[in-house]
Amino acid sequence: DYGGTDAVTFLEAALAPLYSHKALGPALRPLCISRGAQCWELRVHAQLISCDGCPLDALALGVRAALQSTRVPRMTAVGGGEGGPPPSGGAPLDLDLDESLDESL
Repeated sequence: DYGGTDAVTFLEAALAPLYSHKALGPALRPLCISRGAQCWELRVHAQLISCDGCPLDALALGVRAALQSTRVPRMTAVGGGEGGPPPSGGAPLDLDLDESLDESL
C-alpha cells in the first residue's frame, strides 16, 4: 500500500541517500558562494499523482530530471570585513547576484 504517512516516510528514507552531501561530493562545490560561510541550498518537493508502478523510481527520475534543468545564478561575496569572508558566526556577507542566467553555474 503506497498511501499514507508510512509510504511517505519510506520514500523519503529511500531517496535521502541518493541526494545526501556524501553522495553528491564534488557536484556541490559550484553551490558554494563563500567557503564555510554561504552556499545555495536546494530543496525538492515532489508530488505523486498516481502510484501505479514503482513510485520510488518515478520520484527518483523526476528529481533527476528537475535537477538537470536547474540553473543557479552566479553569486559573488562582497565585503566581509577586511576584504574576505567573515569567520564562522561573523557578520553576514553582502552578496552580488548576477541576474543573467547566461552566466549561471
